Amino acid sequence: MEKMYFESNIMKKILGLDLGTNSIGWALIEADFESKQGKILGMGSRTIPMGQELSKFEQGQAQTKNAKRRVDRSARKLNKRYKQRRNKLIYVLQQLDMLPEQIKLSEEFNNPLKIDKVSILPIAQKQKQYSAIDLLELRVRALNEPVSLKELGKIIYLFNQLRGYSGGGNEPEKQEIDSDLVENEDRKGNESFLAFGKVIWISEAESFIYKGKELKKYKVKIETEDGELEGDTFLNLLKEGESLEFLIIKTTKKNEETITFKLPNKTNWRKKMENLEKELNEQAKINGREIFLSEYFLIILKENRWAKIRNNVVLRSRYQSEFDRIWKTQSENPKSELYDMLLHLSQNKLFDILKFIFPGTKETQEEYRKAGLEKGLYHIIKNQIIYYQRELKDQSNLISDCSFEKGQKAVSKSHPLFQEYKIWEQINKLTINTKIEDGTNRKGEIKYKYIDKPVPAALKEWIFDELQEKKEISFSVILNKLIKIYNLRSGVDFLNGMNPKAKLRGNETKLILKKVLCNGLWDKLGMSNIERQIELWDILYNAKGNEYEISSDRTSKVISFLKQYSTEIPDIQQTAIEISKTKFSRNYAAMSLKAIEKILPLVRCGTKYFSNELSEILNEKIIRLLNENLSDPFEKAAQEYLENNNDILIHGGIMNAYAIILVYGNHTENKYAEIEQIQNPNQILRLKQGELRNPLVEQLINEALMVVKDIWKEFKEKPQEIRIELARELKNNAERRAKIYKLNSENQKTNDEVRNLLIELKQEITLANIEKYKIWASQESLEEIFVKEYKDPSKSEIEKMRLWREQGHISPYTGKPIPLSKLFDRGMYDVDHIIPQSRYFDDSFTNKVICEKAVNREKNNRTAWSILRLVL
Repeated sequence: MEKMYFESNIMKKILGLDLGTNSIGWALIEADFESKQGKILGMGSRTIPMGQELSKFEQGQAQTKNAKRRVDRSARKLNKRYKQRRNKLIYVLQQLDMLPEQIKLSEEFNNPLKIDKVSILPIAQKQKQYSAIDLLELRVRALNEPVSLKELGKIIYLFNQLRGYSGGGNEPEKQEIDSDLVENEDRKGNESFLAFGKVIWISEAESFIYKGKELKKYKVKIETEDGELEGDTFLNLLKEGESLEFLIIKTTKKNEETITFKLPNKTNWRKKMENLEKELNEQAKINGREIFLSEYFLIILKENRWAKIRNNVVLRSRYQSEFDRIWKTQSENPKSELYDMLLHLSQNKLFDILKFIFPGTKETQEEYRKAGLEKGLYHIIKNQIIYYQRELKDQSNLISDCSFEKGQKAVSKSHPLFQEYKIWEQINKLTINTKIEDGTNRKGEIKYKYIDKPVPAALKEWIFDELQEKKEISFSVILNKLIKIYNLRSGVDFLNGMNPKAKLRGNETKLILKKVLCNGLWDKLGMSNIERQIELWDILYNAKGNEYEISSDRTSKVISFLKQYSTEIPDIQQTAIEISKTKFSRNYAAMSLKAIEKILPLVRCGTKYFSNELSEILNEKIIRLLNENLSDPFEKAAQEYLENNNDILIHGGIMNAYAIILVYGNHTENKYAEIEQIQNPNQILRLKQGELRNPLVEQLINEALMVVKDIWKEFKEKPQEIRIELARELKNNAERRAKIYKLNSENQKTNDEVRNLLIELKQEITLANIEKYKIWASQESLEEIFVKEYKDPSKSEIEKMRLWREQGHISPYTGKPIPLSKLFDRGMYDVDHIIPQSRYFDDSFTNKVICEKAVNREKNNRTAWSILRLVL
């Protein structure tokens, strides 16, 4: 029998893999499930060395092992380019006798290919140095009157050091929310959101003390698109009639709602830059002309010589404007040394300079030399050296290909049509699962079966409309709507297709556009038209240039868009700048825009579904599915779906999976048909570096492939079946991992606070400490409770203290206060499970309360609700 067991041909080799975040466990078995015989051929594990990468993964931040090297390399490149730019400028100034005397070089410029290797020597002792005021006065003087070549060289060198913010980044910045004055914002019942509003009125300030500081609070009323809101604010610079983006925090306590207005916390540098721009524009209005940076900062320093001006972030256009004005003043004034030098500057001299700073033989280097000769010294210094900005390399080749359309790239997730498609995909998953009688069993008891029917088309359309205006909708909102309007029966009808804790996500792109197109601008531009949303999205997503500059490609396209669709925009330039600052995340879907346009007509529902939009080919395919005998499992599944949902072709709302089958057929078969079967272990190859977006998952898959390869080689035979168990962390997406990490960090922080409190109480029991932690005056003989030698609180003690704090120091069953002096007395207070463990095992923190021991004993295995019902 044993011999037959080993030689049986029906024995199946099964490889099991347990993939964790930093290890892979494996076991190879040989089994015959019919005879229930088998044996373990081998088992083991492989540890994957992980350090910082695992920590970053748990925080929801994918990072490769080479990330630090890449960051360091980028820093070295930036430093090299700065030195090249600086030394090219020094060489030009040196050749034209414009180099300031303070600048001394470590060596002469001999090799143009190693221009960045030349260093600047430290300024010699007793060498004249310019103070901040001296430099500003020199710049202001150069704006209006001639200066020497050496002084002009000093100004030009300074412009190279301070180039300014050029803008043009693609990724949106994360908005951070302060919590200095508003506590417990994340607690249940509290809500915070961003909205544009106009200040209607502000009250006089009310002073109060907060954490030892005197603060001023104001009553304020603002008008938003959703109506008027009245609340408190600590902002002391608000003006009536001013329109701003507010962070609105609604706090609900004891059924009373309070509203607090704050400003969203932008990154520090951007806030400074916008404030500086606002001040410069106001000064320009007062003076009736452009105010240059040097003029503005000189006034500030003369008023306060200790004022800081170095930490300001300035738009590059501000520096360029001042550079242009200085160059114009110096080059056009016959008394200027620059005017005389330009008259005598020969083309040969200029060509020698260009040949040294652009020594290459490539076509681009030749073009730079040619442009420099044609446009002159001004162009060389300003555009080819100081403000030269290398164009970013096109990375569109890294965007993945469409899963369905050959030669098409995946569409951005922020595209308005993808946003619509994603919403319908979520909605069409929803079904109503109904419990119906299905005869009786042998004992005469009624049997039941469950059937799925689609959610009513009108409800689908309502959900869709809601998700156009809201960030998300919870399970309970949809369920309540079904109960109230569609008479969903409790215990008979169930909402399926959505986790009760999950939320349907809204049209994020539309919400972003609507937020920036405030104060009626959305309606003026007719943005309800999806084509216009796509047009504006395309400008904001693809156009390049500084979002703060009117002349940039990005902002000028926004202005053209505004002018095309409305003539009633008062301050069109400022409006265009505000819109230009809008950025969308650069995440991509798995399908192309072409595929979405084909599938969308099928997934739309209600009044948004038009059967005449379906192509002739699609109509023919649907007719064939409904009338033919099919063998293909995919087509058969689609056939059954259409037959069981008769109204689906009338009202629309086809589930995404079946819509794809109707359009593309058995697409998975086409996708994997060309993949060759692996015949030997040496054909198992690692994934190419960067093939997956998540570096940790990519490394894990590569290690799993190598484990399979080694097992195949070791046991001389390919497993007929591979079963994979995936770690919970790997199943979660980045957002979910980040939430879990944040929650764990907060729990750890709470535990540490409780631990420190317990240590302090056990080490020194004084009335001062008792008063400090708001313990009732009735506390007695704490020393008797904590008589043991104490080092660190136990896990159960920390849990008890946390529950005590969560409950507000009150017993939930009797409503009586729980004195801290009695809390750890096991004869008086117990940890009770809300749902008894004998009925449902749940030992989590959320299923526990602190209550009197006698009450817990009387409660026995009943639920908390049954006890409260008796009390109430």
